[in-house]
Amino acid sequence: MSIQEDMDRHLREAIKGRDRVRLDAIRLIKTEAAVAASEPDFTGDPHSDEFLETVISAFVKRMSKAKTEYESYGERGAEMAAKLGSEVDYLSTFLPKKADAADTELVVQEAISDLGVTEDR
Repeated sequence: MSIQEDMDRHLREAIKGRDRVRLDAIRLIKTEAAVAASEPDFTGDPHSDEFLETVISAFVKRMSKAKTEYESYGERGAEMAAKLGSEVDYLSTFLPKKADAADTELVVQEAISDLGVTEDR
């Protein structure tokens, strides 16, 4: 299932379930994608997974920075920081999982054994 289809399904579920966090997050991403696709220098498919991953990733990064800033305000920014944190957590589910150091080491060791390398250079 593509990210676009998955987001549309989640949007319908959020509307039915009156889930404001998911509803707001998906609508924000759809708006961000529409704005990015309307740029004069945009080329490509605005519904492709690669494009949507780029939009979501940039949005998550921006909101993570905003969340950190709101947290620095203490109690005054706590509510907004919590809202942004929920949106970031939810939208991160649409992004590919990044490999940690252990996963990377495992892949490298498998590649080395597949190639039959026995000594360091």
